[in-house]
Amino acid sequence: MPAVASDHVVSNGSHNRSPSGHRKLVLGICAMDRKARSKPMRHILDRLLAYGDFDIVIFGDKTILDEDIENWPGCDFLICFFSGGFPLNKAIDYVKLRKPYLVNDVCMQSLLWDRRIVLSVLDAIGVPTPPRLVVTRDGGPKFHADAARAFKELNGMDLDRIVAKYSSNSTVVEATREYIYADGTTLAKPFIEKPVDGENHNINIYYPESLGGGGRRLFRKVGKKWSEKDENLEFPSEQGSYIYEQLMLTENAEDIKVYTVGPSFIHAETRKSPTVDGHVKRNMDGKEIRYCTELSHDESEIARKILKAFGQNVCGLDLLRVQGKSYVIDVNGWSFVKGNDEYYETCARILANKFHLAIQQRPTGLADIPYKISPENSWRLKGFVAVFRHGDRTPKDKFKISVKASTFGELLQGSRQEVVFRQKHQLDLVGKCVDQCLADGSEDEEKMLALKEILEKKRNLLGTKVQLKPKFFKDSGRLDKLQLNVKWGGELTHAGLYQSRDLGDNLRKDMNILNRAILDDVKIYSSSERRVRATADKFAEYFLGNSKSIEGVISESKYLLDDSNAAKEQGDAVKKQLRDLLKPGNIIPEMMLAQMNWPKMLPQPHVVLQEISTIMTRLQTLMHLNWSSKDVHDLQQNWCCFESPGLFRERWEKLFRNFCHFGNSDESDGSDVLRTGAEKFADPSWIPELYDSLKYDALHNRVFLEEIFADPDAVANSPRHSVDLQLMTDIRRQSMGAAPPTSPTPPPTSAAALCPWANTDLRNLYKHVKTMFDLIAPLEFGISDREKKNIGMLISLPLLKSILKDIDEMATSEKPMTRLYFTKESHVHALLSLVYLSGVPTKVPRQSLPELDFLTQITFELYERKNPDMENTAEYSLRIAFSPGAHSDSVLDLHMDSEHCLKVVPRMNLIPHLSLEEVLYYHKGYLSVPNLDAIQQTIEERQLHYAQEDNA
Repeated sequence: MPAVASDHVVSNGSHNRSPSGHRKLVLGICAMDRKARSKPMRHILDRLLAYGDFDIVIFGDKTILDEDIENWPGCDFLICFFSGGFPLNKAIDYVKLRKPYLVNDVCMQSLLWDRRIVLSVLDAIGVPTPPRLVVTRDGGPKFHADAARAFKELNGMDLDRIVAKYSSNSTVVEATREYIYADGTTLAKPFIEKPVDGENHNINIYYPESLGGGGRRLFRKVGKKWSEKDENLEFPSEQGSYIYEQLMLTENAEDIKVYTVGPSFIHAETRKSPTVDGHVKRNMDGKEIRYCTELSHDESEIARKILKAFGQNVCGLDLLRVQGKSYVIDVNGWSFVKGNDEYYETCARILANKFHLAIQQRPTGLADIPYKISPENSWRLKGFVAVFRHGDRTPKDKFKISVKASTFGELLQGSRQEVVFRQKHQLDLVGKCVDQCLADGSEDEEKMLALKEILEKKRNLLGTKVQLKPKFFKDSGRLDKLQLNVKWGGELTHAGLYQSRDLGDNLRKDMNILNRAILDDVKIYSSSERRVRATADKFAEYFLGNSKSIEGVISESKYLLDDSNAAKEQGDAVKKQLRDLLKPGNIIPEMMLAQMNWPKMLPQPHVVLQEISTIMTRLQTLMHLNWSSKDVHDLQQNWCCFESPGLFRERWEKLFRNFCHFGNSDESDGSDVLRTGAEKFADPSWIPELYDSLKYDALHNRVFLEEIFADPDAVANSPRHSVDLQLMTDIRRQSMGAAPPTSPTPPPTSAAALCPWANTDLRNLYKHVKTMFDLIAPLEFGISDREKKNIGMLISLPLLKSILKDIDEMATSEKPMTRLYFTKESHVHALLSLVYLSGVPTKVPRQSLPELDFLTQITFELYERKNPDMENTAEYSLRIAFSPGAHSDSVLDLHMDSEHCLKVVPRMNLIPHLSLEEVLYYHKGYLSVPNLDAIQQTIEERQLHYAQEDNA
């Protein structure tokens, strides 16, 4: 077995000479992968390549964590910064050994770990901070001797003397409901309690009795929250070391995030303070909403002092503006601005200039670096394989009936397999069969009239198709009946196009940094489904560098990537198990709930399912009430994706039939109505459809969704301010010498979108449906491991075999290669099951993964390192990663823009870097299972057959 590879990779591989013949300058990125390959870093490095003849070496997690520093790659310049899990002491030793030019001083980053050191330095350089009191119980701050020497060289001051005031434990500490006292200093509430550990973001606010007492707990942003009220938070902590700062009331209840790139470029943004109400305002990227702001001359000077004092050219800090003065409350070290092209461009230009100037001032060369760790012998990305789900689409809908008339049987044209009709003239043939049946009475008239109406309404919609599934008598083999399914919707939206464009562009930047040559041999495979092919087309256009010509790059493969009926019986059996598990009164054992990752604090799943039906009944009443009392055509000015109020209502009325009345709707497979005695209850298999519509309308029809389901009584009686906002107003009044008001402001009437109480049921519905969806969606592809494996192989065995073949070819090829597959959700679920059940060691449990949203990805990265001592030999490493795609856990809390577009979440590593041989060994086990021939035969026999289609 080859040695396990480390993962530092070099852009442009072995091509270490520029066109002029001079050696290329090498920039090393020594940071954890989630930072080194983050979107902001990609944007900066991609632009940096345009400013100079650079090779970029990404050190990578395995190199940083597992290898000795002597084996770390050599470089001329180093971007190195700390984040969680990063071994800073190893990086310090590497810098001593190789002495590259540093963007940020590595050793001095350790000074940022203790807030006492940071505040002491800020005091020493004359930077204003809020009034504070420090309680020390750990013997005082500790710092690296090298950091102290570096600080003395930069600032001319002894660090130990600066922090001496905090170097011994506090002797007297007294805390009451109104103040805290320590070592002769008293600080009255309200104040903020911060751990001295700079990486600990669990911060508390304490309020005095005059402001209601209690407190607020702050923490790192989780979804839409970054703080929560705690009425029992009265007394400061009695253990540990803390800093207590006066709670300062800022202008507009905002704080300022400041970002520097050297002393010449300082960028600033305002954001809502986390002390206000704990709710994070997020945009469609899922990022906190911020606004650019100009800094005063004094504020810019503060930023310059800080970056110089700590030796950090790229640096972040937090400012408060209070009554015309500015105060620094935190220094963050290396920080990126997110989603700002001007910042990326400026940062890249400044860094390039610094690198070129450094070469002129102190020439360095690769001759000083051992040959074995020179860039041409570093690890590089040799092959990239990815499987994608398509982009955002409209909701899918369907109508199902059984028919026996021979006129429908003739449409099969002798086929004994399912036949699909997708083109308009083919749908017209189905319509003629319906007319004939109505004329001769050979089918139920009510069914035929319903089918005729649907065909007339939907046949001109993109994506409409009819499936005919024949069923034969077992003894004679004659045709018994056909199941006729009409399906429509599921078309790629404008948001799906934006997502595909952005993903293609971002992945191109990633590949360009890791190995530009990997873009020279690209093949893309797509399902024949319209939304999948449209996703692949738009992605390819930007992945290939905005190329307008993608002919010959994309191939359609129905066999690999289209739906089939191979796992239909197994899937139906699993759905029946789910219905039994979730029927009223059934108690799922605690062990099984834990295995399913069911939230511990929730009741049994069947209780949540019944609560969904109860909420849906109330929402149906609200929709009918609002429809009759409002001008629905004026509720939302702009509609996209060919939607309208009428289509919205049609879609939701069907959902109400399913969840409120449990009626037969248009289903005919016997799974739509479940009974326990005389009781009826909703089929859990309807949850994905409800969740699909909720998410779609939350993104594309938010205004209409909130208005049509608004409770008129709640709108009329909603309070104007939240309790927390009123509390902040009271603090401001008190700080200015005014008493809190004795009566609340009279509540005004407001629109539903501005009144969260008006949509309580809607938000609770979303929360419950998402919880049920997270439970049901993966289980539909198997409850037991045996079921998951069987269904996974029946759906995705051809795709897995193709991926394994690609990886084998990449390892033996002289040139890097890229192979991409675009498909539907079922294939991604199935492939993910096969990865997890292969036996390969994984870092993330399957049940901990988020939902497989639009543009979900499973990627296979093949790395190669050639052996400089032995010709034609190399080591190979493979890493599998996953992204849930364009995903957000709380879509209703996002602030919408005109694109209605969720951004794709960065990939996480499913497995550590393992040798290629080991990963292939696990996955090729599927090719030797005892029933392989039977599985392959079933896959061949159950392919969907398409009626002859025109090229038009």
